[in-house]
Amino acid sequence: MAVDPMSNRKKIRGWKKQVRKITQWQQKNQAPNLDWFATHHQCYVKFWIDPWYRLAKRNPPSWYQRKMIAAMVDLAKHWTGAFQAAKIPFVARIYLHDPWFMSSQMVFSRPENALLYPEDPQQKKFPREKFAGESMLLDDFKWQLHIDEYMAFEEMDGLSPEEIERLKKQAYTVEKISNGDTCYHVRTGDVWVGTWKGSWK
Repeated sequence: MAVDPMSNRKKIRGWKKQVRKITQWQQKNQAPNLDWFATHHQCYVKFWIDPWYRLAKRNPPSWYQRKMIAAMVDLAKHWTGAFQAAKIPFVARIYLHDPWFMSSQMVFSRPENALLYPEDPQQKKFPREKFAGESMLLDDFKWQLHIDEYMAFEEMDGLSPEEIERLKKQAYTVEKISNGDTCYHVRTGDVWVGTWKGSWK
């Protein structure tokens, strides 16, 4: 049987402590950096929670993921209040990655800012039961499927003929970019993008 590279074969001790880490992360990121937003036109927060968010990311168990998402939704509420109080136009989005969950993030950006990932032309129903937990307000977001990917460039990355042949088989699309280089787009998973509808229930 194949082994999931993101599985948690290393035993995690002290789950009460691990749950407290979510609260600590939430408290640390309670307020958005509006000065940063004014300069960069966006601000964001990721799940910087040890030991899950390291160079070799590990997926927490499903129940722990749901608690993390619940904390992120609560942060979205607090950030919304701060932006509204400051009268700053914004769009609030949550990016849930599957299967690479620890790449998930919340992004507040200018309304004109582009999305971070390409939309999947073959939309499917949002798997709410997978991400929802107690008191989840995921229905306050409109969910669309996008493509998690990595890009490889023939000339810029100095690809060998063998690498190019392999990428031709793996890529879901290949394009010529403005400088004449060839870019291979390889899908690594799904990204569910939830855009806040503009009110909380």
